[in-house]
Amino acid sequence: MFKTKVVGISAALLVLVVILSSVSLACGTKPAQTPSESGIAANYTTYTDGANLFSISYPSDWEMALSQVEGLEQSAKEVTSSLKAGAPVEKASYIFLAGRRTATGYEPNIIIAVEPVPEGVSTHDGIVEAEVQVAKEVFPDYQEFSRLKTTVNGREATILNAEGTPPEQVTLHYVQMIIPVDETVWVVTCTALAEDFAQWENDFNIIVRSLRVSN
Repeated sequence: MFKTKVVGISAALLVLVVILSSVSLACGTKPAQTPSESGIAANYTTYTDGANLFSISYPSDWEMALSQVEGLEQSAKEVTSSLKAGAPVEKASYIFLAGRRTATGYEPNIIIAVEPVPEGVSTHDGIVEAEVQVAKEVFPDYQEFSRLKTTVNGREATILNAEGTPPEQVTLHYVQMIIPVDETVWVVTCTALAEDFAQWENDFNIIVRSLRVSN
């Protein structure tokens, strides 16, 4: 299950919203996914929000989980509608949650957050560094394996591959894309148990790159 206190915290804390009560989830093995010409694997599902602001693609056996957090589904609708209308973002807001349901929660999973550009930051690299600094505060053992500056759907983006252990939780490994859009920062995070990451890494990179934002 997802924790309930998620709205309003920094997007760099996204990986904390999943409770994994066991480190021995039966994941099994899975074949690597091959993107089609569109960049999306054939057996993926594409979600488009009600305001037609964004879309994201993910494995078809995953399911949306916004309704698992009290009030979050309605909040996400309000935020996306406001963004579509050009309203400013005043705090970090979670607008999408999905994952593979297991007996103990959702693992692996994807979370999308939108937040204001950090105060006093004016560059893409500065935004990324601000997000990383918060992650380092959350994860005492934060370890970054790669940082790729690239272009996704015509927008400048940075994709991080990192790992860390939240206090009193298991070690998590995630792929996170940070992409500035106008006066906002979109953060897409795909997370798995560290021991399971290798079998999901290909999917994670397909998922984060599938984000499309219309404004």
